[in-house]
Amino acid sequence: MTELKKFLKDPVFYVPVLFLLGLELFLQTPLYRKILEPNSYAENVNRITEIMKTSPVEPNVLILGTSVAYQGVNMPLLNKLLEKDGIVVQNGASQGAMLETQHSIYRDIRDDLPEIQAVVHIAEIYFPWQARYKLEHANQIMLAQFPRAEVLPLLEEYRFDLSVSDYAFFLLRMLTYKQDLRDLTLSPLDRIKDLGRKWRTSSREYPHINDYEFSLAAYGQTREECLANALEFTKNGTLPEKDGKPISDRHHRQAAIDTCSLASRIPVDDPGAPEWTSLFFHRLSIMYGEFKRDDVKVITLFAPYSDMMPVREEQDPMDVWRSELQRIQRGNATIVDMRDALDGPENAGYFYDILHLNKYGAEEFTYLLAERLRELKPVILNQQN
Repeated sequence: MTELKKFLKDPVFYVPVLFLLGLELFLQTPLYRKILEPNSYAENVNRITEIMKTSPVEPNVLILGTSVAYQGVNMPLLNKLLEKDGIVVQNGASQGAMLETQHSIYRDIRDDLPEIQAVVHIAEIYFPWQARYKLEHANQIMLAQFPRAEVLPLLEEYRFDLSVSDYAFFLLRMLTYKQDLRDLTLSPLDRIKDLGRKWRTSSREYPHINDYEFSLAAYGQTREECLANALEFTKNGTLPEKDGKPISDRHHRQAAIDTCSLASRIPVDDPGAPEWTSLFFHRLSIMYGEFKRDDVKVITLFAPYSDMMPVREEQDPMDVWRSELQRIQRGNATIVDMRDALDGPENAGYFYDILHLNKYGAEEFTYLLAERLRELKPVILNQQN
């Protein structure tokens, strides 16, 4: 016992312990969130919710979704087009956000945006076949930014299989921010530069405005052609050019490879599909049920995909969506299918990669989206007879 007391009083023991305790207490405050790595999952979801809460835009319509919605809608243009209709929209979509994160974003901003009358849920057609019981890491990081007292019960309600390490991740910020702390320690000057760029250029009104000009057409007109060309350029360490100027960069080239590879398979016929779709729509019913209790209308919308996205010939996944949405909403579902809205000879020029629109595609889609929302004005503003 004497030796133990002596050890506990030794600076070799208590100095590191006090340092770690102090670091954990600091990380538990909101202060560290101000210096998170820009465009990381943690920073992104914090920035999105903060901008929505402080923006001068006072929306009555909220968009929720993934990076497809985050990059796919030109928000200043959309609100300008709908100005005379009394519809004001804010974009709460986040890159990589599954239902549990979308739901948490809604809960986080709900009290700060009291005029919300409708949610436009930009859904992913194949998400029902990708639901699982284990929490995906990117969403775990984003969910850790919200109050534990709300997130953990929600995950249980969503039937996630949470391990001891999952609970530790949510409780201890040194685990939550482990990778971010490592990057900050290794490259503090890079972090300072990235933060400075973020503070200089970020919008105060909207979380994101798509300014990506590169298009999938730089690599070809079919998925196979794009993948082969992008891999060849990568192998040679080069980029496609037009008139002697690059029409892509290494990030765009890699996005083409990643999404073209991802789109090579359709998950509808994967083993366990009935279980995964049942799990997904159970989760969706919880989120939509909360919208209903809050007297918020929900419009489920499917955004345009590239012509290079493979199509299932036998049964359209939309049939499953329609059936389940009508069941969840007791026959009153509002479904807008815009998957083919940008089909045509210019299609490849509208997409940054197979899933995401570029600047020009976002503008085209926004014009079409404004028309659809204008048609749905009676639903959105509760003006139905």
